[in-house]
Amino acid sequence: PLPFIGRQVELQALRKQMATHKLILIEGEPGIGKTRLAEEFIAGTGDIALTGRARELEQVLPYQPVIEALRSLFHSPDWEALFSGFRYNLANLWLAETSRLLPELAESLVEPGFVAREANESRLWEGIHQFLSSIVRQRAAILFLDDLHWADSSTLALLGYLVRQPWEFPISFLATTHQLVSRSPLQALLQTLMREGRLVRIPLSRFPREDIDKIAHRLSPIYAYPLSDWLMQLSEGNPFILVELVRHARENDILSPDGVLNLNAISTSPVVPQTVYS
Repeated sequence: PLPFIGRQVELQALRKQMATHKLILIEGEPGIGKTRLAEEFIAGTGDIALTGRARELEQVLPYQPVIEALRSLFHSPDWEALFSGFRYNLANLWLAETSRLLPELAESLVEPGFVAREANESRLWEGIHQFLSSIVRQRAAILFLDDLHWADSSTLALLGYLVRQPWEFPISFLATTHQLVSRSPLQALLQTLMREGRLVRIPLSRFPREDIDKIAHRLSPIYAYPLSDWLMQLSEGNPFILVELVRHARENDILSPDGVLNLNAISTSPVVPQTVYS
C-alpha cells in the first residue's frame, strides 16, 4: 500500500470531534480516499470499531449496514469481555430487541423462558441504543457506516435516533458519502442534524501537487520528479487513480521495487489501468 500522506488537517478535525456524539460525515467524490481516511483515524484511536457498509444492491434489506456493524463485534478481540458485561448491565428486554437484528444473541444471552414482546420499531431502536450503551460503558467505541448514500431509510432513521441520544459514555458516529442527491432521505437526515447542531461535515478534495511529490519521493527518491509529473498528469490528484497507476507501474516493470523508473515507458501514450475503467 502507498504511505498515508496528506489529510493531516482532516485527521486533526476528526480527532477534535471524537466522542462529541455528533455525526461526523466525510464527503467527497468516488476514489477521493474517504474510507482510507476513516480507517486511518479509527486505527489511531484504540476504540472498539463497529464497521458496516451500505451497498447499492442491498437497499431493500432494512438495517443491513447496522447489522454488519454490530456483527463485526463478534470478531473483535474484546468480544469475550463485552459478552460477559452484557449479562450484568443489559436487561433481557433490550437483548431480545437487539436479537431481532442479531439472532445469535438470543441463543447465548437471553434467559430461557423470556418471552419477547411483539415487534415494535421504537423499542427496537431503543434496544440498539441500550446495547451500544452497554458496550461504551465498558470501552469507548466508534460506529462507522461506510457509503451512507446507499443506506436504506430504516438505517438512516435509526442513525438519527442514536445521534440524538444523551450518551453518558464516549461513543463516536462516523460515516462517508458521495455527493448528495436532492430530496433524498439522507439529505433530509443531514439537514435535520445540521439544524440541531449534531452534524460535522469534513469534505475531501483531490491531492495537491505537494502531496503527490511526497508520495513519489517515497516510491522513487532518485526519479521522484518525473514520477510525480506522470502521476499528477494522469491521476489529476484522485487518490484511487493514483494508487492504481502505481500498481500498474509495478506490475508492468515501469517502476521497480528499488525505485528505478523506466522513463521511456512513462513518456509514451497515456495509461488508464483496467481497474479505473471498471
